[in-house]
Formats: sequence, structure tokens, C-alpha cells
Amino acid sequence: MKKRDFIKQLGGAALFSPFLGMPQNHFSSTHKPYPLAEDAFWERIREDYELKPDYINLENGYYNFIPKPTLEKYLEHLKMVNYEASYYMRTVQWENKDRVRNRLASFVGASPR
Repeated sequence: MKKRDFIKQLGGAALFSPFLGMPQNHFSSTHKPYPLAEDAFWERIREDYELKPDYINLENGYYNFIPKPTLEKYLEHLKMVNYEASYYMRTVQWENKDRVRNRLASFVGASPR
């Protein structure tokens, strides 16, 4: 694969990764589907962010805040890792990393290794 093609695919993966098919249990109970109509689509995405009303944050290059469903899942994972502690770090983390690497490689059409 050419570097330019890889970067294009990776950019597409980054843009659409929140919408990759995931089992329903990966979403919070408040997760709603994304509609196809353009205005409704962006309004639905906006719902996933806790936006400070004092200003419009246009500086996502310095610090990019994450959507609420992703933050909830991250905190849930962090609590689980903290609970399992060294057992997780010595065993389960490698399986999780392999699963994510394989899924991302499949999405961008690359070899996982």
C-alpha cells in the first residue's frame, strides 16, 4: 500500500471511527442512533458533546474533548483496569491491544502486523 493511500484511509478511519459497528453493550443506555438526514445527523452528533455555553471551542488541535459516550466507556475501562490492577497489565491488556489492532487494520485494509 502506498503511503498516500494509507494516510487517506487512516484519515477516513479517524473521521468515522465513532460510527464503526459495535455491539450494543458498548454504548451507554442513553445512546441514540445517528440519523441519515444531514441536519439531523449533525444535531445528533452535537448531543454527544457537553458544550460550554460561554464560547465556541474552535481549537481542537490543542486539546480535543471527546464525546460523552466515548468518555463514559473510557472511564468504565479505566475503573476495570484499576480494579484488576497488575493482573490486567500482565494478562488481559495484550488481548485487548491485539483485538483493537486487528479491527483497525481490517478497517483500513492493512495487515495487523
